[in-house]
Amino acid sequence: SDDNSNSVIVFRRFDRSGNELVVVCNFQPNYHEQYSFGVPFYADYEEIFTTEKPEYGGGAIFNGTVVSQNEPMHGEPYSLTVKIAPMSAMFFKAKNIRIPEDDLKKEEEKKKKNADKNLDTAKEPTAKKTSSANSEKTKAPAKKAAKPIKTASGKSWYAGTANAIYQNMSFVDRYNPEYVAILSGDHIYKMDYSEMLDFHKKHNADATIAVLEVPLEEASRFGIMSVDENDVITEFAEKPKEPKSNLASMGVYIFSWKVLKQYLVANEKDENATKDFGKNIIPDMLADKCKMVAYHFSHYWKDVGTIDSLWEANMDCLDPNVPLNLYDNNWKIYSRNPVMPPHYAGPNSKIENSMVAEGCNIYGTVDFSILFSGVTVEEGAVVRDSIIMPNTVIKKDAVIEYSIVGEDCIIGEGSHIGERPETTIDKDKWGIAVVGHKVNISDNVEVKAKAMISESV
Repeated sequence: SDDNSNSVIVFRRFDRSGNELVVVCNFQPNYHEQYSFGVPFYADYEEIFTTEKPEYGGGAIFNGTVVSQNEPMHGEPYSLTVKIAPMSAMFFKAKNIRIPEDDLKKEEEKKKKNADKNLDTAKEPTAKKTSSANSEKTKAPAKKAAKPIKTASGKSWYAGTANAIYQNMSFVDRYNPEYVAILSGDHIYKMDYSEMLDFHKKHNADATIAVLEVPLEEASRFGIMSVDENDVITEFAEKPKEPKSNLASMGVYIFSWKVLKQYLVANEKDENATKDFGKNIIPDMLADKCKMVAYHFSHYWKDVGTIDSLWEANMDCLDPNVPLNLYDNNWKIYSRNPVMPPHYAGPNSKIENSMVAEGCNIYGTVDFSILFSGVTVEEGAVVRDSIIMPNTVIKKDAVIEYSIVGEDCIIGEGSHIGERPETTIDKDKWGIAVVGHKVNISDNVEVKAKAMISESV
């Protein structure tokens, strides 16, 4: 938000760990006792930095942790009200993200406990004295503790894909949609969802599921749909051992919202349910004869839920025969820009068939690999068939093959990470080697194929 009248600017940024921060800046010598602005989450917003600290010459006006309000503002679903000191800046980080109904139910639980407590107190018999001089007061019976009310979302984070949508129903309801698209977050593809929505409307469906034809021998890895001649889904099986069809669910759904809500609520109330679309919602809708149709998709699609498939999807970006064009000006793909200078290739460097992002410094050899921003490959080092994430340094004479190396790593001189498949005798022991984020590999260390290194060695 931008309040020119008060010269206060609120914007969002990400820290290096990917956490979203809310930044508030006041450019005028005016104090605001209660300043409200829109925020994306209902959460506890912790003030993690402020120029009001004494070491910065501030006046010690602190907010601490502030709970957002269930009131939309500035295009965001919730709002936050804070104190803003003159000529100051502050950063807030969302913690304990939840839905407003959780707090309401906790308050209801608290009220119920208090009511039960008062009721128990009222039922206690009044102590009476006997005529005897040695009389004792009658002991009151022990009180029974009120059973806690279970919240709708439970005590843990999302219990499954269906539970994740259920916990965010209040957010969806703010927009009062007729239809909702629900998409998996670990798939790579390009799709015009408006065409799928048109298909959904045309068939007057309760649910539309995007499907892809896969080899029958691989079908047991997916949720499989059987359809009739009109693409109406007649049967669904989640990862069947003996698939009857090769139409695999892509994890891309369009639902009529009113219908889906009924099933989400019913699923949440079922204590035996797994809170999952594939295991609960879709089979339940199918059993109730809801109209569910299959939307056929025939372009590039990759599930990157495994290490090998993540590596394959990145390598596909380098293959001219794979129909995934990242350079299509009519369909641009946007990402966060690290704002770094162009990459530099040294006089003895060699780069072939690779993607090298900005900020990289290449003095060695890079072949059929993807280098994220800020990567350094020193002279004599070799990177082949690998993915190197941001700000990693590959030291002199190190070799990296068939590997994924996380961000902010240091690969020591003469080290060898990963192996080529043709050099591995036991093919069952071959796989992509992985080095986790912020891991340092010492000089002359060998990391075998399929190894996963999470700590410095």
